[in-house]
Amino acid sequence: MDFHCRRPPRCRARTFKVVKREKIQTAMGALDTLLVTRQPRAEGKSEGVDIWLAPGQEWYPVKLRFRDDERETIEQTVTKITRK
Repeated sequence: MDFHCRRPPRCRARTFKVVKREKIQTAMGALDTLLVTRQPRAEGKSEGVDIWLAPGQEWYPVKLRFRDDERETIEQTVTKITRK
């Protein structure tokens, strides 16, 4: 699965692998999701991105996990979606 991501100075495609379907707990309750992940760009690196997309919420990303090369992790989980 390819996503086009805006990253200066140009837009390029990033390839994500579909990993599995997973039910996750959020402040909005349990959500059915599809987990996709971007593997490290270079051999021997450990950075990556995991994204949980919720088909029942118009495919919004409802959880994100960023891993850097020092194995530190930042995780964000949705608390509310407001449609306008």
